[in-house]
Amino acid sequence: KVHKGGEDACVANENLIAVADGVGGWADKGVDPGLFSKQLCRDIEKLFREKGSQLTLKELLVEAVKLNKNTGSSTAVLASL
Repeated sequence: KVHKGGEDACVANENLIAVADGVGGWADKGVDPGLFSKQLCRDIEKLFREKGSQLTLKELLVEAVKLNKNTGSSTAVLASL
C-alpha cells in the first residue's frame, strides 16, 4: 500500500473537508483502490470551487462519483465550514 500512496485520500481548505477511505477489497480484483479515492477527492475539491454554493454536500459527492472514471468504491465524509 505504501509504495502506491495508500488507499485513502483527503482534501481540506478554509471551507471544505473531505475524507475518502478507499475500499481495499478491490485489490483482490487487481484494482488499485487508491486511484478511486484520490480522484474522488480531486473532483470534490474542483466541484466545490466551481459550484460550492449551488450544491448540497450530497449533490457534490454524487457529481464527483459520476466524474470518476476509475474502478473502485469508497466511504466518504464531507463537511463544509
